[in-house]
Amino acid sequence: MTYKAFVSSTFEDLEKHRKEVIISLRKAGIFVDPMEEWTAASNEPKKFSQDRIKGCDLCVLLVGFRRGHVPQGEESSITQLEYQAALSAGIDVLVFMLKEQSPWPHKFYELDKDPGIRQWRAELKESKGVGFFGLEPSSIEIAPALVRWIAEKKKSSGSRRIVASTTSPRVVTQTKMADRMRNLVGRRLDRREWIRLLDEIIPDQISKRVLLAVTTQAQGTFNGYAEWSGGTLEEPVYGFVGPEKQRFNTPLSKIDAVEVLRVD
Repeated sequence: MTYKAFVSSTFEDLEKHRKEVIISLRKAGIFVDPMEEWTAASNEPKKFSQDRIKGCDLCVLLVGFRRGHVPQGEESSITQLEYQAALSAGIDVLVFMLKEQSPWPHKFYELDKDPGIRQWRAELKESKGVGFFGLEPSSIEIAPALVRWIAEKKKSSGSRRIVASTTSPRVVTQTKMADRMRNLVGRRLDRREWIRLLDEIIPDQISKRVLLAVTTQAQGTFNGYAEWSGGTLEEPVYGFVGPEKQRFNTPLSKIDAVEVLRVD
């Protein structure tokens, strides 16, 4: 099963920290559709972002020293509204908070200017188990939290599942995923679509059955099966294996398009 996560935070002050979290989520096989990759929308931001939370299994909340934009007629900021929407929908929330004494750019420091941010930080500490981070994005220790969360999700879903068949649930999941991929055969996917595709099929190993035509800036077009994702925060990398076992390691930023050729 592929889990879906939403990353909630103010943006400008926590942009690099968000990237760190997004990469960690994708490395863990969790699908994430961050606002950095959203296209323009006609809906107002507070509604649009809350709509994106629907259907998610996890919300990762990053809180610095500012609440961010408070829409007209609201007492809560957009980030706070996203958090409240996650709670209302029964979505699990992992909270990470900037350490009180961390050095931080003055222009993003609003603890003395906005009483609401101090109050919210205090409320989160009281109601949630909170992880802390500092100035460096790598200080967010999200990986251990994700391991525990995934283990708990699998445990709880396993205790509720009743299987009236000798077929493995994983086999059933892979069969459904393969059928879904067959519906994409012949389609040339845009950037958001193929990021979502690779993040879904790699963790479930179904990627080894989906032959892709990958068009890159440096290597032209090659055929291959997606095998892994990795790289660094600034430059994620995908690995592909060709039909003749040749290997291609391709930075995410260099991939222009992906087409599904067939499902074996």
